[in-house]
Amino acid sequence: MRNLLIYFAFIFVVTSCDNKKTTNNDPIDWETPFEKGNGNQTATYHEVISYYEKLANHYYSISIKEYGKTDSGLPLHLISYKSNIQSNKEPVKILVNNGIHPGESDGIDSSMMLLRDLANEKLSIEYPIELHVIAVYNVGGSLNRNTSSRTNQNGPESYGFRGNARNYDLNRDFIKTDTRNAVTFQEIYHTVNPDFFIDNHVSNGADYQYVLTHLITQHNRSTSNLANYIENSFRPELEQKLNEENWPITPYVSVWGTTPDKGFSQFLDEPRYSTGYTSLWNTVGLMVETHMLKPYKDRVEGTKVLMEKVLEIAQSRATEVKELRKDAFATLKAGDSYALTYKLDRTKNDSIEFLGYEGEYITSKVTGLEQLTYNRNKPFKKMVPYYNTYKGTDSIIIPSYYVILRAIGIS
Repeated sequence: MRNLLIYFAFIFVVTSCDNKKTTNNDPIDWETPFEKGNGNQTATYHEVISYYEKLANHYYSISIKEYGKTDSGLPLHLISYKSNIQSNKEPVKILVNNGIHPGESDGIDSSMMLLRDLANEKLSIEYPIELHVIAVYNVGGSLNRNTSSRTNQNGPESYGFRGNARNYDLNRDFIKTDTRNAVTFQEIYHTVNPDFFIDNHVSNGADYQYVLTHLITQHNRSTSNLANYIENSFRPELEQKLNEENWPITPYVSVWGTTPDKGFSQFLDEPRYSTGYTSLWNTVGLMVETHMLKPYKDRVEGTKVLMEKVLEIAQSRATEVKELRKDAFATLKAGDSYALTYKLDRTKNDSIEFLGYEGEYITSKVTGLEQLTYNRNKPFKKMVPYYNTYKGTDSIIIPSYYVILRAIGIS
């Protein structure tokens, strides 16, 4: 009996101890390169990997694993956080993709701080959760560092190049899989099988008051109840949580030849894009688009807050989303019609509140021609049309199976 009590006491001590792998109490510098700078620097590729290796060596809840290869010849690194919660519930899984365009580095820096804060138990985690982060997806582009390929972006001071080692735009390659990066991403994605997916980007185009915009999976491309959840529950809940933290967010501002106050449409994320690809597997997909003209410090901090809010939603909606995903996989069957292409329906629109700036036309000092600009001394808040309904055009009848000829893949 005495030995049994000692055993249970040992188990209690082990499971109740902190998350550290070492008993060394010497202070460790956990500040990231972004935090050590003036708010306008982003970590280099090697600094990112080194930081995560140090984190994984110090905390039980953090691990780092190499996957496959990229066109640069180097592997992808997947950083994983697993909460230490004793529960018989299946963990909710979130996958974050960073640095697909390395000049859009906000997610790279914010994820380093997020994973550190999770390891340090500074964030409230009350449900079994797994957060998996692709540290830098476009390794080759990240290593091709420069200061001039994104001259219309407000920081950071230096950054990676948009194209990868073979000059591919990786955010057009998810379904084609022309690159080793995409092959390795698919391996990671299907290994994790995430319930939620976040892809961190930076936007361009019009000027407005928001630091954060979102590009959420286009709901009309699915007939499942999961699509209804994404549009009518996930999106408004995320927007509300961010508004409560004074981080207002709006749908990605997609305007061409006009200004946002005239209205804009939801971006159609076909499967060549990340959230279009992940939606094929019934994952709640979210692309973050911070605004390029906002200070880099604000963009990084806003991205971190947004990911924290997604973690909150993922915990509170875990059971619901997992059931919706299962049902969605059973929705389409052989013999059903499946739309392959879509067209925006301009006969339907919602009206959303928008925080913008008045657009004005001035004479360009360079060309002498008329140029659209935005007057930040004239902010406005008004309701604008938002077109977010798409109709399927070309479609197929789902067959019982496909016959695919053998092909030589990427080695």
